[in-house]
Amino acid sequence: MVSLLLRGTVYREASFEPDLRPAVAVRFEFEDVTTDVLISLYHRRLRIESTGLATVFGFFGDRYKDFLSVIAEALPYDLEIQELLDLEEQARREDAVAAREGSQAIHPDADCYLRDPPEFTEYDVEAVPITQATPIYPEFAKDAQIQGTVILRVYIDAQGRVCAIKVARSVKGLDQAAVQAMKQWKFKPASLRGVPVGAWIDIPMEFHL
Repeated sequence: MVSLLLRGTVYREASFEPDLRPAVAVRFEFEDVTTDVLISLYHRRLRIESTGLATVFGFFGDRYKDFLSVIAEALPYDLEIQELLDLEEQARREDAVAAREGSQAIHPDADCYLRDPPEFTEYDVEAVPITQATPIYPEFAKDAQIQGTVILRVYIDAQGRVCAIKVARSVKGLDQAAVQAMKQWKFKPASLRGVPVGAWIDIPMEFHL
């Protein structure tokens, strides 16, 4: 736990911080110094109150699941902690699928899967969405309060079809939902000197609670 607090967390002092409603509290005592670590697992934050020192607020980094695992070992029968671990595992599986598809490029339309799209494209008028589908916010991501903006790099062919999708910027647990929505979009294609052409375009998909 101490190692994770030192290496896995970003800290800052603040004059205001919302009520974190800590789910777990850990007390460290050394000589005359007492340090309380108040952890809100759902908000992925913690507050550290130490004798004679200013209160410090921390934000879990990439080692959030490591914190959960340590706490789960200490509290093996806590159902809420087990549920959070399950949410993290589900998010990991979603990310693995999205990472595979993002690196390989997803081809949602069989009619334009005859060959890979060119890496570079030229146009003077960018493709414009005609119909859009709003991504479905995964329930596990809502429960874990995961939010952010996924950026998809999308190839639109000369007929306005979504022919390839890559994840340009990932948000843990949300990539797959963004890709599924993008498969349903339709576009007015890009054009070069008045002639429709295939082109890549970057599309942000926002997820906010």
